[in-house]
Formats: sequence, C-alpha cells, structure tokens
Amino acid sequence: MNVLGRLERLQSSDQTIDYQYTYDVLDNLILVQDNKNQNQTIKSFDARNFLIEEKLGNDLEIKFDYDSLGQTKEVLLPDSTSIYFDYKGGRLNAVKRESENPYFYSCEAYDASSRLLKARLPGNAGTIDQKFDVLGRITSIETKDWKEVIHEYDDVGNLVSRNIFENQEKFSDYFTYDDIYQLKSEKGAFEHNYTYDSFFNRLEKDGEKIEVNDLNQIVEKPNYKYGYDLDGHLISIKTDDFYKKFTYDALGRLTFYSDSSCQAEYAYDASNRRLQKKVTDFEGNILAQEKYLYWHDREIGALNQNNEFISLRVLIPTSPSENRASVSIELFGKAYAPIHDHNGCISCLINIKTGEVEKFSRYSAFGNQINKSSLKMPWGFASKRLDEETGLIFFGRRYYDPIDGRWITKDPLGDCDGPNLYAYVQNRPLVLIDHFGFMSEETAEEYAFFNMVQTGELSSMVKHTAQRAGGMAKHAAGYAIEGLAHHTLLCADSPYLNGIFTARAKIENFGRSLQGNSDTSKSYGHSLKVIKIGDGPPGFATIGITGILTDEKSVREWGEKFFKDSKVATYMIFSETEGFAQDIFKANLMLCGFALPHAKETARAITKIYNEQTKANGGKPATLMISPHSRGAAQFMAGQHLIPSHVKKASHIRSFGALQPIPNTGIFGSVENYENDNDPVPKVGYPIWGWSIKTNTTPTGYSYGGPSSLMYDHFINSEGYRKKQQDACQDIFGR
Repeated sequence: MNVLGRLERLQSSDQTIDYQYTYDVLDNLILVQDNKNQNQTIKSFDARNFLIEEKLGNDLEIKFDYDSLGQTKEVLLPDSTSIYFDYKGGRLNAVKRESENPYFYSCEAYDASSRLLKARLPGNAGTIDQKFDVLGRITSIETKDWKEVIHEYDDVGNLVSRNIFENQEKFSDYFTYDDIYQLKSEKGAFEHNYTYDSFFNRLEKDGEKIEVNDLNQIVEKPNYKYGYDLDGHLISIKTDDFYKKFTYDALGRLTFYSDSSCQAEYAYDASNRRLQKKVTDFEGNILAQEKYLYWHDREIGALNQNNEFISLRVLIPTSPSENRASVSIELFGKAYAPIHDHNGCISCLINIKTGEVEKFSRYSAFGNQINKSSLKMPWGFASKRLDEETGLIFFGRRYYDPIDGRWITKDPLGDCDGPNLYAYVQNRPLVLIDHFGFMSEETAEEYAFFNMVQTGELSSMVKHTAQRAGGMAKHAAGYAIEGLAHHTLLCADSPYLNGIFTARAKIENFGRSLQGNSDTSKSYGHSLKVIKIGDGPPGFATIGITGILTDEKSVREWGEKFFKDSKVATYMIFSETEGFAQDIFKANLMLCGFALPHAKETARAITKIYNEQTKANGGKPATLMISPHSRGAAQFMAGQHLIPSHVKKASHIRSFGALQPIPNTGIFGSVENYENDNDPVPKVGYPIWGWSIKTNTTPTGYSYGGPSSLMYDHFINSEGYRKKQQDACQDIFGR
C-alpha cells in the first residue's frame, strides 16, 4: 500500500502472482503490470472518469463512448466494428451492430417498473414478448419458435411447474422442494431426485450416496474419489477409467488441467478475468486456443491468435452480468438471436438471416445440457461459457461443476452466502442466480443506478471559480463546496463497478483539497458497518438496522440501550450518512424494491451473525431479533431474499417507525411493526405499498405532543419505541 492506501503491488510466496498497480490523480487504476506473465492492462478515462479505452493483457483493445448522461453510446471492438446503443427516457431503446453484415434490435415496450415486455429481434428472427406477475417474476417468454410458460410459484417463490414449447412441441417440467427450499426433485426433460443436509451439501442423487467431509467437500461417490489441496481447491477426480488433475495459482484460479486425452492452460489478469486458454493433446497438437474479450467484467467473445472473432455476443449495457443480457450471438460467420429462459439459460438460437431455429437446448436445474443440434455454442447455462475439455462452466471468479451441482473452489467472499463455501445458489437454481461466482441473488432483473447524475460542466465551473480564491477565502470556498456537494448532489455507485468516481465525488475531493486536506481520494461509497456492542449467552443475538443521517456515535448509543434490554449479543448495522439527498434517494430506491449494496450487505451481515451464533451454540440453531428503524426496514426488505430461509425462520422482526412495514407472511419467526402516533415516516411508504399494509402495524400509543412530535415521534429512543424494545426483548429472550 502507498501513503494514500492504494495497493501498489501484489506478490505471492509461490511466485504465481506478481502485479504492480499505477493510478492517476483521481484514483483511477490506469496500469497493471503482470510481471510473471510479462503483460500489461492499460486503461484510459475521460474527464468524467468513465472508462474510454482498455487494452487487456492479451493485447485485445476495446473502446467506449458515452452520451451526456453517461450512458454507453458506442463500443468499438478489436476488429474495428462497432455496437451502438440508443436510449429513450433513460431506458434502452435500440441496439445497432455495425459490421460487414449490420443488424438492428429494438425495445418496443416496458412496464412501469422498466421491465422489458416486448422487443424486436435482429433481422428476420421476429419478436419476443415477456410477462411478469405482480411480484416482478417472469411468467412467460414467447417467440414464434420457442416459449416458456411458468404456471406456478409456491408461497415462498419457488418454481413449481412450467411448460417449454419448441416449434409448438410441448414439454412439461415439475419441481419439488424440501423444508429449507432446496430442490428435491425435477421431472420432465430431466428426472432427478436429491437429498441434502442443512449445510447445503448434496448427500444423494437418484439413490446414489455422496460422501461429504466436515469441510463440506465431496470426497467420494460410487466409482469417484476427490482430492483437495490445503486451501480447499479440488485438485483431482479419480475413477477406474480416468484421472483428472487441477492446478491453481495463489489466488485460487485454475491454471492447468489434464486428463487422459488432453491438457489445458489458463491465464488471468489482476481483475480475475480469464484472458486466454490453450488446449493441447499429449503430442503437442493444439486442439483449441482462444483469447477472451471483456466489457468491464462481462465476457463478450473469443478471438483466435490473429485477433479474428471465433465467437461474439452483443450485450445490453445496463445488465450487471451476462445473464439474460445477450441481444445477438455471432458464430462461424453467422448471426443469431439467442432466446434465454427465465433463469438466463440460452435455450434457442434463431438465424437472423433465415429466421429459422438452428439450435434448441434443454437444461437440468443444475446445468446439465441436452443439445438438439450439432451447432456448437460456447455459452449456455446461466449465460456462462462451458469449457468442453473440463465439462466445467466458468462464471468469472470460479468454475462450476454441473454434474455435482457445486463449485470446485471455496467462495472468495467466505461464508456470506452460507456456511457451505462450495454450494451453488443454496441448491435453489431455478429462482436464484450467481452473477460471477460470489453469491446467490434473485433472478429478477436488477438495474445499476450509476451515472444517474452527471454535472461535468458544473464541476469545471466550480473548480475555475475556486482557483481564483486565495487564503481564507480559498479555505472557506473549499468547505462550502464540499458540504454543498455532499448534501445536495447525488452520487452513483454500483455494486458491480467499483472505483467509479462521479461528479459529486470530484467536487467533494476538490473542496477538501482547497481546505488543505491531502486526502482527496476519500469517497463515501456504500460501505456498510457492523458494530458489536456487547456479548451474551451463545445462540442469541439482537440486530439493529439504522436509518438515514447516521453517525457511529448515535448508533452506539442505541446499541448500548439495546444490549442493556436484551442482555444478549448485540450488533448494529449502519452506513455513515452519504449526505441528505443521497440518503433519501437510496431510501426511496430500496422502498421500491431495488436491492442496492446497502440491502445486500445487510442480508449478508445477518446471515453471518446467525452462522457465528449457531456455531457458538454447538450447531443448535440461533435465535435472532432483528429491529430495523426508519429506512433500515426498506433496506432489510430489499435484501431479505438473500437471507437463507432457515435464517429467516429463526429471526423475529420488530420494526420501529419503519419506512416499509415488514409483512407477516410466515417466512419469518414472527413480525411486529410499531408506530408512534405522529411518526411521519411510516406514512411515506403507504402510497407505494398500499394503505392496507398499515393494518400490519401496532400503535405504541405514544406521542411527544405538539408540532415537534413530527420529529421526536420518529426518534428510535423515544419513549414509545423504547418501551416496545424492552417488551420485545422480554418476549423473545425472556429477559
């Protein structure tokens, strides 16, 4: 690390990793030198700190252009062809591919939540129509040649039955689940039955026993034996017929594979993007050699050693990953319109020139594939790339084995997705996805709210004016600039694009520099903090989730009173204020159901606390009391889908002055929402969530009285809320 806290060099003791990092004055990473592989990643940014050019470590170059709102306008590919994007009202309107054989894709209708309802596919591929239920779940996807109709979700959102139509031929699939919503059986194109333990380990498949050790690693199943290194990476699979060997670098990335027929080498950059692959037989003959192209973290194609495209997919610019994002796919000189199922699996390829289907694919819930064509398509399950030599699917950070339905290496994020570091989406592959191999999320479309406010001209004007000041005036101007920007401008962070500086950040940083503060790299971001206030008997914990305009001092004051009432381990989850405007903006986004980073990190923190308390309790399930206040309730609800079902059942929710009252639908252990008489915040959410939800709240019967009650009735330490906190601790913990 340098004096500004930036990583300058990363080396490993086994010499498999040696990266050096260079930044510009605005903290943009502009150069990574890979000393081991002797290559460089070079990035260029414009005046708004948008990435405009990147040269990858495999010498492939990609360039970007943006409109005045910061939306991607053009992507220039290594072969000098382009992709253009057009927007209307902030939504994607059209995609135009400029090449030797150009084509066009257009979005024709959206619903009020910006979900795409109808699009015209490229060329002669026709149209695609999508329908959603009131909860935003896909109920049908229809083209002229392929259709998916989801007939039933159960009460907790698991997919129960669906029909697939291929050229009017109908196929039906049925699914059942166990008590913690793991997939128990699938019937239809694939017939499988599964059993699991409570740690998401598959113990049996179709009557075949699977042996798992205490580290949740598969060690044996009939005719198969598995080996692991000390870091928990799968290094061998042995049978009577073959032996597979896997080798990794110090960052746990697969670098070498061999079996009885071939061997493969893989190379990566400092962002964990796989740059190239080379597959040979044991006589040295090259079977496959590819270089991969990326749009940020999203893999969009493979090229040969002459930098000619082997495969290319055109992605929509607003999707956080490749899942359900492909507009077109180009293979072997032909362009296709890919049709995804609800879970992002590419199920149909339509030749855009002839309008005919050239490939149908069916997938088991865990990714085993049936192809009804000889046409080789590199992407399939979850829109990710399948490596034929290994049978593994590369998600971006880890490799997934569809046969065993699990990852071959541990989760780089630890236990944020549960205690099993190898489990794939908690064994709920029909309703959860994993964007890059880190953690499970709902399949509902997400939107990246970065680049929403761009004030480059304002930034230049402020800077020019401030530079004319001197002495005291200069310091005062800097103080005013920082404060004004912080509380009145929005900044646009994204959980998928780290390090993007917006206009507000630049103005704030410039204001600090005028004050003589050398820390001009400071950013408020979306970092969540978890403070443990006190400890108690194992297996019990109370968790407070705070609202807006929060600082650590006030959080600790609430937490100490909570600990005094409960006498159990007390945790406080909060984010330092990002400024009044930004706090309010994000509160409303989460109120509308958008799982912003605050919400996702809250869910992970709750899951981690549960796992820690369960472990401390000798494996006996812990009991949690979760108490969101104000915005904290919307934050909790926007991310609750990421909390495992068994953790929800162990959680007793007691909200106070909630922006969004917590519905009592049976998924939690118990729910109570408390509201002081003149607390205005709960009333804000009624127009969005419906006045009927007010029936799920319990009046405290308290009011401060007078006009001041509009402020004091909302305070978490008000007399009404303090009394209900004490009662809740007594009811749940008996103390």
